[in-house]
Amino acid sequence: MRGWIKLHRSIMESSTFQKLTAIQKLIAIYIVLNANHKDGVWIDYYRGAEVEVKRGQLITSRQKIIDEWFNNDKDVTNQKIRTCLTKLEKLGFLTIQSTNWYTLITVVNYDIYQGGDEEYNRHSNQDITKTQPTHNQQDNHKQEVFKNDQECKKKSSSSRNRSKTYSEDSDYFKMAQYFYEKVKAVAEEEELQHLIIKADHQKWADEFRKLVELDKVHDKHLIRDVIDWVTSDPFWKVNVLSAKKFRDKFGELALKMRSATKPKQQQKLKADPRDKEIAFQRWVQEGNNPESFNWGDS
Repeated sequence: MRGWIKLHRSIMESSTFQKLTAIQKLIAIYIVLNANHKDGVWIDYYRGAEVEVKRGQLITSRQKIIDEWFNNDKDVTNQKIRTCLTKLEKLGFLTIQSTNWYTLITVVNYDIYQGGDEEYNRHSNQDITKTQPTHNQQDNHKQEVFKNDQECKKKSSSSRNRSKTYSEDSDYFKMAQYFYEKVKAVAEEEELQHLIIKADHQKWADEFRKLVELDKVHDKHLIRDVIDWVTSDPFWKVNVLSAKKFRDKFGELALKMRSATKPKQQQKLKADPRDKEIAFQRWVQEGNNPESFNWGDS
């Protein structure tokens, strides 16, 4: 999740917000923070499916809210999350669509929280409106919004420019090192060493951190499987030679890996055990030692 959002102060005066407990208010704000700012697609890596997630929507779960949003805070339980979501739905703050694999939440009045100046003006303080000319009030408000935007951009830029350092024992550095060794072998085989000779392991480690923390790919076994597949696939192994490219293409690569390995798995399941018996009989008839026949059970 990247970027920043607008959250108008009028939310504190709304009847919905005033009916919530402190934890419920925080959950409501987190929902607005994590909702899509524009239409997008969420990839279900395990089922190999794409789910459309529109502006003002997000895909999450109660356990994910506890684990990621509140870092397993003991005061935030699964039951409290369930109660809060049910309450917010009854109050008309959001709608919930649950499936066997995920929960899709839609913030009902998302544009009120994320609209332009006209939305802010509509919800501005009524007393100020009465005591100031309309055009002055709007001009002052626009200046304040512009100033806040500039401050947010400066903070965002400062945060992006702040370099991170990863120790060699960190998971992200180990991911980067593992991927680098795989890519290095490919580069040597294909005589492409010049493309990775200046690889920065710290930058590569940061790309893997972003893949896990920002892109929400928490299954590290899946990441390793995709690394192994992409560095052995005839096409992709020469087209994905950096951690940034790997992260940018991860969703597509994961889906292609699933598609490429699924037929092999199905073929293995359909294998007839009698084929081994026939092969064994031929092995013996050809004068080979029966004890040296490979049954393939190990």
